[in-house]
Amino acid sequence: MADVGNGTGPDRATAQWRSFIQNSLRIRLDQAKFLQLAQELTDLSPIPGFKLVSILLRNQTDSGKIVDPRIPIYSEQLLEAHIINTDDVLAALFQQHSDKTDTNHNGSELAAILLEHLTRGFVNGKSPYTIPETRQSLVVLARWLECLAAGTGGDCLSLDHPTIPICDSIGLLATAMLENPRVVGVVTKVISKGKSTHLFVCAHQYMKHSLADIPSNRASRAIVTRLDPLHTLLGANIPTKYAECYSSR
Repeated sequence: MADVGNGTGPDRATAQWRSFIQNSLRIRLDQAKFLQLAQELTDLSPIPGFKLVSILLRNQTDSGKIVDPRIPIYSEQLLEAHIINTDDVLAALFQQHSDKTDTNHNGSELAAILLEHLTRGFVNGKSPYTIPETRQSLVVLARWLECLAAGTGGDCLSLDHPTIPICDSIGLLATAMLENPRVVGVVTKVISKGKSTHLFVCAHQYMKHSLADIPSNRASRAIVTRLDPLHTLLGANIPTKYAECYSSR
């Protein structure tokens, strides 16, 4: 692999990954070769998974064109090889879509595709891979639910037309995660009462917003119907005063 950049340490590693991703997309590198080179580069120049996902997303944002199908393909390969984790993808997407200067609709379309991939992983049992990944994914999921319920303000998302599919995609992911036995185990036995309570409250706010503010969206209502018993499950693992306060919608 060609040497990239004159820096050292993390900066040089980031430059190598950025060049590798750009070149892979430019020459339409096939999946098998991409994964082989990605694993080699991980050994030589590892970078945080969050930063790697951000590089992938930036290539879509910079192009300003229709979604490049190889970006979600490469992302899924990196996930299956455990080079990146679920929380890396969730956090990078959250940062991108909290950026008020990013108005690229194709970025929202790409986000919906990536979230669908994450959801499928929890449904088929491939995810989560580790307890730390699960714990951090729940933390970022709570931030997503909280911001989607808020609608606007601060660093939260504006629920204009392009982000409505993201709202549904996050709801489906939340449902898949909370139906996953390993995630339930982490919720009930590993994460702190504080984090569990925050997730419970954020899920409640998301459900309330979905029912009240977008009543014509049947998909959102169906998601809330599935999420409701899982919300009750969360309520059983937090202090009673919070569960009672947010028990009814």
